Parts: sequence; structure tokens; C-alpha cells
Amino acid sequence: MNRECYSFRAMNTDVHVIEEFSWQEGSKEKIKRWFQEVEQTCSRFLPANELAQFNEAEVGTVVKVSPLLFEVIKRAMHYSMITNGYFNPLVGRIMEKIGYDRSFEQMVEIEESYDPVIEQREVAPFQFDDASCMILKQTEEKVDLGGLAKGWAVDRGARIMRQVGVAEGQLNAGGDLTMWGDQETLIGIAHPEKEAVDIAQFYMREGSVATSNKVFRSWRQGAIQRHHLLNGQTGLPANSDIVQATVFAKTTAEAEVIAKVLCIFTFDNALSWMLDHFPHAAALIIHENGQVKVSHTIKHYTKKLMLS
Repeated sequence: MNRECYSFRAMNTDVHVIEEFSWQEGSKEKIKRWFQEVEQTCSRFLPANELAQFNEAEVGTVVKVSPLLFEVIKRAMHYSMITNGYFNPLVGRIMEKIGYDRSFEQMVEIEESYDPVIEQREVAPFQFDDASCMILKQTEEKVDLGGLAKGWAVDRGARIMRQVGVAEGQLNAGGDLTMWGDQETLIGIAHPEKEAVDIAQFYMREGSVATSNKVFRSWRQGAIQRHHLLNGQTGLPANSDIVQATVFAKTTAEAEVIAKVLCIFTFDNALSWMLDHFPHAAALIIHENGQVKVSHTIKHYTKKLMLS
């Protein structure tokens, strides 16, 4: 089968598309515009975009938002609920305070320290009106959609491709990957400290994958080493012996959420938590000492997993 491959830059990462030749002319631009729309709407690094305006709205305000932002915020709060708050989209202000207030490649070390605190809430932070895309805002905390928005963009981008007749394809945004069709493809999982080296490879025909890593996005704030994976219950960077988690799930957004949460738990407890809350998912986790552990559910996503 003839397949076309192309790439573009969006959401601060490289997006790679593999598709049949059956899609109509202009497909490349359509997918590129989709990712740009999600970035322009959901990035917290764009000071005047829709997410920034929502975050600046006063408590008690009913805010009408676009269907795109409404769906992503609602999805984020859903995952916060089913993970018992370990995944928490209301950490935007904490991210800023610990220094992650700009795109990662622009970050600098910070001398002033800060002790994050997650305040207990007596009321739900948001109330959603599906019919009107209105959100009653009941929290001062800022929303950080981060990797969830990227995973969601991959899922919806793949849906767009399938709806117009792409029966076989792949969409990969910086490791947030979904694929569909009949052809098995060899996929690599990067080494946690050497992006150019695979620590594992697997064959997959259909499914979604995402990886979270504590090593690549880390920085210093005063005497403290920080990274971007926060424990949503405490607001603190996850203190775990897991350095990387790769998750296989029904959707890329879900895989992205689970991978982040696994990096909060210990190497011994992470997979049991995942199977209790997401029994259909699978994961490969890597200990600080290089040890690898794989859930038994991996068989649902690949017939062959090879460790380096």
C-alpha cells in the first residue's frame, strides 16, 4: 500500500503524519491548521489567547467559551475526578510559581524558591452547561491543559482523517501517538536519558500510546530540582523512583493522563494502581536504576515487545 509521510511543527513539538494517498488535496494543511487551532486556544504560554482570558476571569463569572476549549477543560476535569486528583489541571498558577511560565526551551534557572500548596475546595471548581458552552468559574486557580490538549488534538486529528476516508494511518505529536488500520508497524520507546536510543520496540496495528519522562523537562529553582510532572494532590513535583512511563490506552488523551499519574507512584505500586482504575490500559515503566516492568495487559496492544 502506498503511504505518504509528512511533518510540521505545532504545539512546541514535531507532528508526524502517515496516511494513505486516498485523502483529497489540501489534507496536509487541514491537519496542520487543526493542531494550530488547538495550540492557539489551549496553550498557557500565549498571554492573550482564549485559555488566558478564561484563567483571568473573576470567580463567580459565567464564561462562554469555544466548543474546543469547553470540551478540553471538561475532559481534563473528568480525568481529575477518576484519578482522585492525581491528575490535576488546576496547577497553572503553581507551574508559573515554580518557574515553568514559558515554553520549556526558553526557561532559565530561578534563584527564588517557592513551596507549592494545593488548597482544599468546598465547591466544584467549574459547572458546565453543555448546551451553551458556558462554564461557571468557581476557583481562582489557573487551568493548565498541557499534554492532555496535545493528546486530545491527536485523537481528534485522527478522527478527521478517518472521517474523510483514511482507512490506515498514524498521527504522532512528540510521542503522543495513535494509529489505525491493518498494517503492523514497528514503534520505538525512547531511552529515558537518551532520546536517540530506543529502550524498547513493539509492533502495533491499532491503538494509542503516550510517554511521560521526568528527566528531559527539569530545571533548578534555588537549591531544588524541579520537573513538570506534578502530584495533583499536593502540587509538588512527583517524588518517585519511576523516571519514565509509556502507556497504551483507548485514546491518546487517556494514555497521556495515565502516563503522568504513573510517574507519581512508586515502581512497586504504579501498575496495580493503573489496573485498578484503567483495567484496559497497559504500561511499561522504568526505574531509576534502569529496571523495566511491563503490565500483563500489554498483550492487548502488541504481540511482540522487545527490550534493548
